[in-house]
Amino acid sequence: MGPRVRRWIEVEDLLQRVFLEAFPALTQPGPDLDDEELLRRLMRSANTRIVDVVRRHSREVGHSGFSAPAVGRRCSSVGSVTRADQARWLRALVHRLPEPYRSTIQYCALEGRSFVEAGELLGLEPDTVRKRYNRAKQLLSAKIAARRNGPVL
Repeated sequence: MGPRVRRWIEVEDLLQRVFLEAFPALTQPGPDLDDEELLRRLMRSANTRIVDVVRRHSREVGHSGFSAPAVGRRCSSVGSVTRADQARWLRALVHRLPEPYRSTIQYCALEGRSFVEAGELLGLEPDTVRKRYNRAKQLLSAKIAARRNGPVL
């Protein structure tokens, strides 16, 4: 498996699926399998699982502004950036926000709560939550712009 496929499925999970599929065939009476035939069946099953994963995730493959660093900047990974990679990166940015903004973004953007619901959880007025939410969006936009145009965060 290539590095792109390993982002979508762990090797251990793949092996477990393949062996769980092969186990019933090994325990049922039938034609005896020699080692080569067993290995061929296991490899075919693994290949099928990998192809399924690639087909399922192929619509998420693509390059984004985050994958190509500017000249002189360090890059922590090579290759295509998936939506899951971008979501992890955005969650890390949110985690670095000051607490009032972090909890507001967590409730409103990531959990999909309304300003009223978030206000009840935070003990604030909905208008205050809305203002914090808009300020947090501005901070995140500034950090994203800084990453694209300037120093690494």
